[in-house]
Amino acid sequence: MPAYLIRHPGKANEDILIEDDPLTLTFHGNWAVFTDTNGSCLAIPAEAGAHIERVDQPQPQDRRPRHRPARPAQRPGRRQDQPPDHGGD
Repeated sequence: MPAYLIRHPGKANEDILIEDDPLTLTFHGNWAVFTDTNGSCLAIPAEAGAHIERVDQPQPQDRRPRHRPARPAQRPGRRQDQPPDHGGD
């Protein structure tokens, strides 16, 4: 079940834990919007300075494949750590 801890720096008494089975977090303009099957249930403006952290254990269907950054193209016949051959001596 998705769960998010919303912390307001310097205002620990205003921290919120929000969780719901169909809960999703999206960003619209400068707003963080939490939505469930009934529609929007909480919206926080960026100006509030809140820190939003997902605190549940992701379920297998929540996991997305990790992508590795592409490696730079390497020309055949020359190792990446060798200087280029300019045809000199």
